[in-house]
Amino acid sequence: MDQAKGILSFIQAKLPDKGYDVDGVMSDLVMYNRRREDTPEAFASNVDAIMEISGKAYTSLFRTLSLLKLPPEIQVAIRAGTLPVSQGYLFAANLDCPDRDKIFEAVLKTPVTYLALEKLLTAWKKPKPDPGKTKLIPMKKQIESLRSVESRIETGIAKYTRPDLQTLLDELHVFCALVELRIPIAPEPPPEKKKPPQV
Repeated sequence: MDQAKGILSFIQAKLPDKGYDVDGVMSDLVMYNRRREDTPEAFASNVDAIMEISGKAYTSLFRTLSLLKLPPEIQVAIRAGTLPVSQGYLFAANLDCPDRDKIFEAVLKTPVTYLALEKLLTAWKKPKPDPGKTKLIPMKKQIESLRSVESRIETGIAKYTRPDLQTLLDELHVFCALVELRIPIAPEPPPEKKKPPQV
């Protein structure tokens, strides 16, 4: 976070007449990467200097600056070390995720791997099936499937490699986080109808 603020402050101090904010710097960085010759020379030379001094490549510089677009609570978590910087980059790359804040709270409680977090943050981009055409599988059958996997692991644990089990664990973390996110918005079951008393 200090590096990101330092980079922004450096460019703002060198080019005060431009009135740069984070978005402005990142926008010009994209232009610098695509066509350096079309980038204002003053900006380009300062970016060159930053990359030489810091040893950062363009991608690293861009990602570092992107952290400044995160909400304050996520920035605080990165600074405190409760959220890895690599996962901070994922949040910054998925600012439009509608469940971003809920996912952030969930991963603070139950940390997940980089790949698991990426799945959570990008799930909303995948096309949703038409609920009218999708047959709902009863929860009882879903639970039976999970118990079947549990039984196979218990009886054949030696057949699974460590990477297999780690992959399964990552998927379960994603699964648990998705379920936790849906609980508050899931509809309540309809009240049971009371049978009229028999006479």
